[in-house]
Amino acid sequence: MTQDGPPNPDASDRRVAELEAEVEELRRALARRDAVRSADRAAARRKGGRAPDDAPRAGRGAAAPAYQADLAEAAAEMATLRRIARELEESRAALREREARLRLILDSATDFAIFTTDLDLRVTSWNEGARRLLGWEEGAILGRSAALIFTPEDRAAGVPERERAQALETGRAEDERWHLRADGSRFWGSGLVMPLRDPAAAPDAPPLGLLQIMRDLTGRRRAEEALRESEEHLRHIVELSPQILWTADREGNITAVGGRARQLSGIAGEEMLGEGWARIVHPDELPRLFEAKARALATGEPLDVEYRFRLADGSYRWMRSRAYPRRDASGRIVGWYGTTEDIHDRRVAEARLAALVELGDRLRELGDPAAIAQAAAEVIGRGLEAARAGYGTVDPEERLIRIERDWTRGTAASFAGEHRLTDYWAGFVEELRRGEVVAIGDTARDPRTASSAAGFAAVGVRACVHVPVTREGRVVALLYVHDAAPRRWTEEEVDFVRGVAERAWAATERAQAEERRALLLAELNHRVKNTLAVVQALALQTARSAPDLPSFVAAFQTRLIALARAHDLLTQADWRGATAEEMVRTELGGEERADLGGCASSAVLPPVQALALALALHELATNAAKHGALSTPEGRVSVACRTDPADGATLIEWVERGGPAVSGPPIRHGFGLRLLQRGLARQAGMEAELRFEPEGLRCTLRLPVLANAAGRARRPRP
Repeated sequence: MTQDGPPNPDASDRRVAELEAEVEELRRALARRDAVRSADRAAARRKGGRAPDDAPRAGRGAAAPAYQADLAEAAAEMATLRRIARELEESRAALREREARLRLILDSATDFAIFTTDLDLRVTSWNEGARRLLGWEEGAILGRSAALIFTPEDRAAGVPERERAQALETGRAEDERWHLRADGSRFWGSGLVMPLRDPAAAPDAPPLGLLQIMRDLTGRRRAEEALRESEEHLRHIVELSPQILWTADREGNITAVGGRARQLSGIAGEEMLGEGWARIVHPDELPRLFEAKARALATGEPLDVEYRFRLADGSYRWMRSRAYPRRDASGRIVGWYGTTEDIHDRRVAEARLAALVELGDRLRELGDPAAIAQAAAEVIGRGLEAARAGYGTVDPEERLIRIERDWTRGTAASFAGEHRLTDYWAGFVEELRRGEVVAIGDTARDPRTASSAAGFAAVGVRACVHVPVTREGRVVALLYVHDAAPRRWTEEEVDFVRGVAERAWAATERAQAEERRALLLAELNHRVKNTLAVVQALALQTARSAPDLPSFVAAFQTRLIALARAHDLLTQADWRGATAEEMVRTELGGEERADLGGCASSAVLPPVQALALALALHELATNAAKHGALSTPEGRVSVACRTDPADGATLIEWVERGGPAVSGPPIRHGFGLRLLQRGLARQAGMEAELRFEPEGLRCTLRLPVLANAAGRARRPRP
């Protein structure tokens, strides 16, 4: 219970005061009259006379009018006194009843401590609420200082005196602070102090004392502290949350936004209220965003939309905003609660994963390495939003990169063609050989490329990523990404580039393997046909010259063995050819009487000529064993190999000595001579010059340089 001023006395209060004043006045008047009469009697006695009231009693009423008047006056005064006494008692009874009623009212206000003090703060009254709240019985606290209910620190700071001074100066003093109970415990109390004044007194009269009213608000205080703590906790959660928390009114206008929005956008939260948030959304996204907002407001369904959000540095990141309606008891929407989260990394990862899947699908259908490189460049360029991307093969010396096609965005020029790696970066090759991704955020500032910044700038490169593809410690391919402005490459972006490079190289290897397989099948088919043709010719010619089947089998078998040895040698060399020396030693290495020291040519014969030479050497050795130098123990054969400086042809010279004397060319030409003079010439272009000298046969085999599909141009073997 609180009041704006001291209580006003009622009519009974005023009547008691008036009656007491009248009684006092009558008493003073009677006292004055008695004093006058006593003085008159004393004076009369001194003169020897009789006082006015000394007349005989029997005759007073008739003989003394003055006496009768006094008697009547006294009777009237007594009646007045009795009346006044009666009214006084009635007024006092009414006052006691009023005080009891007021006391009952005050004691019934048990939630409020109501007490009064004098101006020195000594307690003069104490209600039941004060006893219950503060713990002191009325008898124990009356006359003691009200400062007892203040904490020691407040007493030391003079708080009770300040409140008294404020109440006397302004008419009231209010406060909320910790107070003490009789048992020393503390409670949070709300207090009001007002001066007690007599309404009948002069305005400048000092107050009679102080009225103090206090209420225990400890529960509310603790609830407020808990609420503040909860709000502080919630505020920290909101501020530290990676999401942007916001609210909107029923029309969708933003009414509050979390501090995270300012951290990301650099724009104060109040500037985003209403529809101010639109300034941080990518212009291309606004129509779709407004459409989603209008749909949510019209249907009451939750909002869920993704869009690009502008950061403080001007770049954009993908965000997802979701909002749910807040409804009243009737179900009517009264506002919206919303959150905005950064989904850029997730969205980019999903886009890159989709790009890799797309690349895999496209690469499965491509067999051309150039088309594979183009597809890889396009996927990686779009995935990273770069200016240029490409994929090229690196030569064995790792100095040149050959790019058939690349991908560019906007005005960026194509980088297709052949480039020397060291033209842009002196240590480029060495860096790539480590097999690690080379990511340069700023070619002008990176110490590895600063000296070559002009070269990079000339081709529009300010940031780049290079991913080498290595096989057996050698760089075989390179995937590059270029940007025209400095850029910080993230680990995820580098991993994405690496993944594309590996897929592109795998697809390229697959395409090359398929190409090699097709070529191998074609070449195998060609070789098998050629071999079968040779075998067929050998069989036919051997059959024509053999007198019987056993002779045919023996001759045909030896020729097949010679052909097989040549095939073995060529297979060991991946069918790339063999040197004349290798063929000579393969066919004649087991013959002790053959001098092969003069055959040291390193010129490589293509497979077709190597086979022809093997068959020719076999026929020469067979004829020598039957009819020539090797038919006698003293006979010898020497073979020399050299290259004709005029046209590069390989010359094999066969010389027989120590055998039977030769009278001239044979009358009948067998299969061996026909093969040397005609058959091998048609097949391999080999020319055979036979000279039947008396000392023995001299044969010069000439193998010209071939440059056709059947036999590649010869070059020295490394």
